[in-house]
Amino acid sequence: ENPYAIVFTGPLDDSDGERQMGVAASQERTAVATFDWIGMYAALYNLEGMANQIVADTKARYECSASNAAALTTDLPAEDKPTMLWAQ
Repeated sequence: ENPYAIVFTGPLDDSDGERQMGVAASQERTAVATFDWIGMYAALYNLEGMANQIVADTKARYECSASNAAALTTDLPAEDKPTMLWAQ
């Protein structure tokens, strides 16, 4: 065994170990919430500053895209608005 290893487990994994870390980014309800996981991984490498910048930039681009999409569909009746599908 490597004493420096960290084992990442999924959100449904019920194992419990000294060097295990549960991650559940796939369980987040919004895209913006998943950006916070970048900070968690960055903390393992002491790169929080870089992660904060990446998250801020990504969040700004996401919010810009969301605003543009809303502006383009504002005048459309509900039945004519495009529907997006998200599947995992």
